[in-house]
Amino acid sequence: MTKKPNPAQDMMTAPTQVLEMMQAANSAILEAMGKSGAEFADFFSGRIEQDLAFQRQVAECRDVAELSALQNAFMQKAMSDYSDETGKMVEIGMEAMEKILNRTR
Repeated sequence: MTKKPNPAQDMMTAPTQVLEMMQAANSAILEAMGKSGAEFADFFSGRIEQDLAFQRQVAECRDVAELSALQNAFMQKAMSDYSDETGKMVEIGMEAMEKILNRTR
């Protein structure tokens, strides 16, 4: 004998299931926010150090060719750093989404 659906029972359990899904999502989101905040802080402190070092190098520059080489190297490194950091942020976001989807299925 098959069990007949009970709409009243379904209505009582649905809010609990939704709440459990929301709690799982919140947990994953908070974890990702903590990771991304720490990653941003680390990244920007490193970039500030590099920016200050670049300014010191520019102040010590004595010719245009050297300045041009410094600026080129600085911009290439900065673009590479920002690109790498974007990848890290995307990875943190993807991990969070994966956790949310796995916990809420």
